[in-house]
Amino acid sequence: MRDLPPLRQVPFRNNLVKAVLGVAALSVVGSLTWMDFHRGGRPRDAGTRMRELARQMKEGDADHRTQTLLSLYGEITGPDDFEAIFPGIVEATEDPSGPIRQAAALGFCELISRHVWTPLVPRKPPAARIVALCPRAAVVLAPLLGEPSLAVRTEVAKALGTVAKTGGLDVPPPELVACLDDQEGQVRAAAAGALIRFRSGPERIVPVALRRLPTEGPGVAREYERIFSNVRLEPSVLPLLIDGLSSEDPRVCFCCTIAINHMGRDATPALPAILALLRKKLDSPLPWEDDRIIAFAAGAVGEIWQDPPPPPGAVEILCELLRRESEPTSGPDGSPPSSSSGGPGTMMGRQHRHEQVQGEAAFSLGILGHQAAAAVPVLLTTFEKTPVTSDHLRETCAEALAEIVRGTPDADRLITALKDAWPMATPSQKKVFARALRSLGPDVEGRVPELRQVPPDGSRTEIRRVLYPRSEGEKGRRE
Repeated sequence: MRDLPPLRQVPFRNNLVKAVLGVAALSVVGSLTWMDFHRGGRPRDAGTRMRELARQMKEGDADHRTQTLLSLYGEITGPDDFEAIFPGIVEATEDPSGPIRQAAALGFCELISRHVWTPLVPRKPPAARIVALCPRAAVVLAPLLGEPSLAVRTEVAKALGTVAKTGGLDVPPPELVACLDDQEGQVRAAAAGALIRFRSGPERIVPVALRRLPTEGPGVAREYERIFSNVRLEPSVLPLLIDGLSSEDPRVCFCCTIAINHMGRDATPALPAILALLRKKLDSPLPWEDDRIIAFAAGAVGEIWQDPPPPPGAVEILCELLRRESEPTSGPDGSPPSSSSGGPGTMMGRQHRHEQVQGEAAFSLGILGHQAAAAVPVLLTTFEKTPVTSDHLRETCAEALAEIVRGTPDADRLITALKDAWPMATPSQKKVFARALRSLGPDVEGRVPELRQVPPDGSRTEIRRVLYPRSEGEKGRRE
């Protein structure tokens, strides 16, 4: 555990301090303490063993009871034991003695990490009786978030996330939401990670995250970015996200942009604000500084657009992104240019970020389809200028063009461009070019005999919106 307070600040006796701070090795401690408590040998009968543990959690001095609680990780070996000892743990967490409560909390959290399954770990699902205990476990854990120990608050927050996911819990306890403003960053990060496991938890994070991000430390800020990047938020927070697009803080702006991108067509009201953000970035003296933001904003145009025609200026802005020059290889004074999306980097890294922006712009133009007919010359130029080694951008341009020109006279221009590009294309590109060409009509194969090299495989175009998951750990899928 990181950032533990100095020992002199913890109101435990020395041997108790060692026990609490040794929680990472509880399986070893459990075996040793059990031998100490039972000099006559370990009982073979599970029921006898659980009754003895329950008795020792109530009897003896504080040190003795604390060591018993901390030994649970090594002594509880399965769901039957967990269920049997649960009432005793609940009682210990309500003990008037602070050291005993905190030991019970740490021991309980270790048991949860071992016996309460989460989908992020490839493990057999828990027994139904363990799932049934999760709501009660959340009630027991929540008050422990008020304990003075940093270690206890951190571990309890993590354990709440586990029981929420396993038990399918809906509303997070208010104590967990309040931990987003805890004085310790370690607790704030753990609380944020736990809240997204509750069904209505992610939306509780948004107002606090947007308020704290400008002054938040890097560790917690990365946790917020991870959440905004991996969980599809509900439309109820869309007004907050739209307001955040105008923030001068790049982290706030990025989180709001990617959240709107992932919200899909539920975020259609945000389209004017997304276009205003892109215009602002394009007019910036150094527009490549915010390539992460620009890329997700460009992709958001296609992800959230719903009703034709597209808003005025949308196609023009996306075309400007395609025509935009790559980041220069040096600053005005000859030094490497800085970038909020990765700092000074190699020329290859800067080119990759530039192509990500172009690829997202091409994707959105493809989603707009015939509505983006004015973009055909720019897309063709981008396709022809892109290096042969840049599979993703060349493939995206080809499929976007196919979506736009299908059934129009411009289809001939695309057929010619792809036929000319075929000899130097990589195997990956040939597969995508073949798919794009076949989508233009059955007569294309006669005009492009090279298509016979790549038989149809039934795959679909990548120019489709992504349905992002509601829960972290799940994968998005294209429409």
